[in-house]
Amino acid sequence: MKTFKSLLTGVVALTSIVVSMNANAVPSFARQTNLACSACHNGNFLALNRFGRSFKLQGYVLSATKNINKESSKNSKARLSLSGLPELSAMVQVSTTHNNTGTSGQQNNDVRLPQQLSLFLAGKISDKIGMFSQFTYANGDSGFAIDNTDFRYADSTMVSGKSFNYGFTLDNNPTVGDLWNSTPAWGYPYSGSDVAAESSAGDFLSSLGGGVGGVGAYGMFNDHFYGKISLYRNTNVNGAEGNANIIQGVAPYWRLAYQTDFDNGYLMVGTYGITASVKPAAFATLTGLGGPTSKYTDNAIDFQYERYLSGDNSLVFHGSYTHEKRTDVDSEGAYLQGKNTNWNFSKLDAQYNLNGRWRPGISFFNADTGNDNLDTTGYSVELSYFLWENVQLQAVYTGYSKFDGNSSSASDNNSTYLLFWVVL
Repeated sequence: MKTFKSLLTGVVALTSIVVSMNANAVPSFARQTNLACSACHNGNFLALNRFGRSFKLQGYVLSATKNINKESSKNSKARLSLSGLPELSAMVQVSTTHNNTGTSGQQNNDVRLPQQLSLFLAGKISDKIGMFSQFTYANGDSGFAIDNTDFRYADSTMVSGKSFNYGFTLDNNPTVGDLWNSTPAWGYPYSGSDVAAESSAGDFLSSLGGGVGGVGAYGMFNDHFYGKISLYRNTNVNGAEGNANIIQGVAPYWRLAYQTDFDNGYLMVGTYGITASVKPAAFATLTGLGGPTSKYTDNAIDFQYERYLSGDNSLVFHGSYTHEKRTDVDSEGAYLQGKNTNWNFSKLDAQYNLNGRWRPGISFFNADTGNDNLDTTGYSVELSYFLWENVQLQAVYTGYSKFDGNSSSASDNNSTYLLFWVVL
């Protein structure tokens, strides 16, 4: 208890410093559009509302500032079109985590200052080209690294009298360009501890962020039907011997979704997935990139439901279910016993956005791998408070009823996580 009083005192002191700062600083997109963060986001920095989804679909190019233009003297076509503002912003996270059972040789209740520091170059490049790029320093990693990145060309036309928005993307994470918060890149929880216990069970698609590069095309018809297809390869195969996900050839990713608005509400239902042949890292080191491969096929269904209440209040629900078929080889290239396995992952979360200030939330998750050493079931309970739209305080308790196949001592892995999060 004494430890938590000390931690709370530190958080309050840090908060008082930020309160004395100029709180008008907002991220790149807000500067570009001259709109508050809440114009695009629904109760969190990462959760997009109707307007935010449209802004992203149309390539991040909506702007309230004048472009810097130059036209060709021969044909009056633009040869230069640049945003009039630098698309720079930053994010800082400071956190502390209490684990129910401390790890031997490590200090419990350690403070991460910062847990994460990110710089963003994001916004309009020209009338039809925009970008989101993130460069992150994470405590425990070596220096800055390229984080989520999404470049896109976007345009629109009419098809049979209906609107059709379309575009092309270049990104480093299969779900980073998604418009919803039910897929891995932007899914709940929106932030997590670096030092809390983490299950060994995870789906293949979620492991690819930052380690691949892909090009794709997408379209939204009549503001209801959305589709995307992309092809991915590893971005640094020659230096990837320690990476277990060395893709052979290309890995196709697909996304289909249907969305609709109704009185005081919104619903999206969709599906997405990826299929890939993957070289085990140890085997690739010994023999190069030829020979047997593991195969992964992920098929997922998901939904997002929003209910708009009076004032700034709303309820938001997300859910997803992923079925993963795996055919694994070992480090010698031999197929493992019971080589065809089926892993299943499910997630469900709900948040209540109250008066633009408070956000209580709850989530449930389960990993069923058919392996008693990996199956995991748990939940999290969260309370967030926004000092301003760009400054968040968060407390999260995560509990387990089963952790890596163990039920009797699963609660040893429970944790309490306190976060201070500011974007500017």
